[in-house]
Amino acid sequence: MSVRRENMYALSRGTRPASRGSNLPDLPATVVPIQRSETGLPIGVQIVGPHLEDRTTIAFAGLVEREFGGFVPPPGYRE
Repeated sequence: MSVRRENMYALSRGTRPASRGSNLPDLPATVVPIQRSETGLPIGVQIVGPHLEDRTTIAFAGLVEREFGGFVPPPGYRE
C-alpha cells in the first residue's frame, strides 16, 4: 500500500486526514448527529474544545443532543 507523505502523520496517529485539523494540536473533539439529509444521510457537527477539556466537549454534545434529539437509527438499522 502506498501512503502519500501528507497522510503519514495522520495515519500514524490513527486519524483520517479530514479530521487532522483538531487532532494535530491534540484538541479534544466530539461529533454529534443533528439531523438527516433528504436522502437519509446523517448530518452532524464536530465540537472542538480546549486542550485537556474532553469533558467540556462531551457535556456540550449532551446539550446539542438534547436540543436536536440525538441519534435516530436509519430505516432498516439492525444491531
